[in-house]
Amino acid sequence: MKKIGFYFAVMLLALSLSAVDLDLGLNFGFRTLSDSQLKNAYGSGMVFNPYLQLNIYQGFFAGLTYEGGYSKEAKLGLFQEDSTFKLSDFEFFIGYEKLFSKVAPFLKVGFGSFKIKQEISSQYVSGFSETKSALTFGAGVKYFAGENIFLQLLVNYVQLKIKPFEDEIDCGGLKLQLGGGYRFNL
Repeated sequence: MKKIGFYFAVMLLALSLSAVDLDLGLNFGFRTLSDSQLKNAYGSGMVFNPYLQLNIYQGFFAGLTYEGGYSKEAKLGLFQEDSTFKLSDFEFFIGYEKLFSKVAPFLKVGFGSFKIKQEISSQYVSGFSETKSALTFGAGVKYFAGENIFLQLLVNYVQLKIKPFEDEIDCGGLKLQLGGGYRFNL
């Protein structure tokens, strides 16, 4: 039975590769933080996401993306010590989009490896650096302005709980992004 499933998957992959499209895109937007103390100290910040997406079979897609750009500075504690908070990730995602004329709404789910780092200039308090994996969820819409050129609106959410010290904090939150890209017909 396993061999039949494997051959079926290989056959579907071979059939789908004959009509693969490749999307290359770049999104810019804002990221929020769920944890109230982090939110009060650092606030929302700008992020960017270059991505590569393979449109595999009848609306189904898979891809890779990198999120960077979130780096905020703040003065913390009683002595108002300088600190920096950085957040970035690499993510693999899958999803489905349905094309209606020039508009294509989509849903996606991903698995990301997040790097979270806080540096504090203090002799009394230390920062932290952690890498954590988490699921991401997204929804959006693409508008095809030309045959292969598109604009995109995207909302993502991740719950990213870490415990660098005694208390657990949620470094996750929402991302609201605008962007665009080009679809290559392979």
